Amino acid sequence: MTDEERKCERERRRVYRASRSPEKKMEQLERERRRSRARYKENPEKFKQRVKARYERLRDTINEQRQRRNRTEEGRRRLREAAVKRKYGLRPEDFQMLWDRQQGRCALCEVALVVGGRSSKSAAVDHDHKTGAVRGILCGPCNTSLGRVERGWDARAFAKGLENYLKKDLTGGTKSTRLSL
Repeated sequence: MTDEERKCERERRRVYRASRSPEKKMEQLERERRRSRARYKENPEKFKQRVKARYERLRDTINEQRQRRNRTEEGRRRLREAAVKRKYGLRPEDFQMLWDRQQGRCALCEVALVVGGRSSKSAAVDHDHKTGAVRGILCGPCNTSLGRVERGWDARAFAKGLENYLKKDLTGGTKSTRLSL
């Protein structure tokens, strides 16, 4: 079968599938997925080479689409939601439910949070590293501090060290001397 014949056959199948009911479409899609998985198992290297060749052929287009998508607020939101889903298994509706329950505030210090961005007020999903269970939404500093405490961080030693540090005169001059970098 030539490339042209393959293209015609694919187009014929696409039109045929588009004209069928949603249930039949899902059945057909599942059959195609099973066939694709079977072909992959038979020869994974061939499959990987084909995917790599397609990427090489369409690299510029793919990168352009990614950049365009990441420039929009909608694109960034979708990436954020996908990352939260992948890392924590939290759907956007579940995140929104937590957000509403906490009234958009950090569960520990109650500072008003923002979604997205890289500020100290950005929302961070807190989860138990042993079980993977999501506990709530925290601000960045609280999430980091909680992680340190869970790893055995000694808060008293830190407080004592901080006190000593602030008492020291590291500049060689008076207390009011500032270091200029």
